[in-house]
Amino acid sequence: MTDVKLSVKNVREIQTPSMGSPSSPFTRSFNTHATPPLGLGKQRSSAPIKRFRPRDNSPKPMKRKPQTSLVKKNRVMISYCRRNQEFVKKLVSRFEKENFEVWVDWKRIRMAVDWWKEIERGILDCNVFVFCLSPESIESKVCNQEIDYALKCGKRIIPIVVKEGFIWGNVRKDIAKINFIFFTGGSSFDERFKQLVGVLDTDYEHLDQHTEIQRQAMNWTKHTDRNNKPKKEYLIRGEALEKASRWLL
Repeated sequence: MTDVKLSVKNVREIQTPSMGSPSSPFTRSFNTHATPPLGLGKQRSSAPIKRFRPRDNSPKPMKRKPQTSLVKKNRVMISYCRRNQEFVKKLVSRFEKENFEVWVDWKRIRMAVDWWKEIERGILDCNVFVFCLSPESIESKVCNQEIDYALKCGKRIIPIVVKEGFIWGNVRKDIAKINFIFFTGGSSFDERFKQLVGVLDTDYEHLDQHTEIQRQAMNWTKHTDRNNKPKKEYLIRGEALEKASRWLL
């Protein structure tokens, strides 16, 4: 048996091997001389730390879109006799240049439809009813029917004289009592048209609100039950009813 003499120094090296020694078991698992990972060993940035804020997932109130009226602003219905169509074409052209929406039969009445229902719809949705007064329109059955329905709807009627030669006594009383605008005589078309536009712009908000309330009222009367009574579900309710009540007062 060979005697192995170990010094105290050797015993210590065996029991506590150096971390840097190549034979150390620690060097086999951890490379202490390797380059440190990216970012380690550098000086910490002085930029402020962004704190996490939890997202607010609570339901937010929905934004209500403003209610838009089915009646468009500056909407004019023109009642005329076909014999005066050349003048009416000129009048329609000027209205459209001034951004008015004009209801006139040759543009609005579609083919193969109930033409009188289309006329009723045009009168109901307009703000102002312009009647082109002439010897022919006074005697026209359709023109008089249009006036009757406009009066029933409570529309504002503006008669304009487009051709003279008629007998004043033949003008119906509900039209004769209204002050006419003359497009005949020595006045120019442009001058009289400006006068007409000025009349149309008078108290516009009042006319627009009246048109909308009247449209809803007529819609209610058209929907009836088996007993020929208007249905309650078509009545004005809520905010619309309050607004209408304030306007009437």
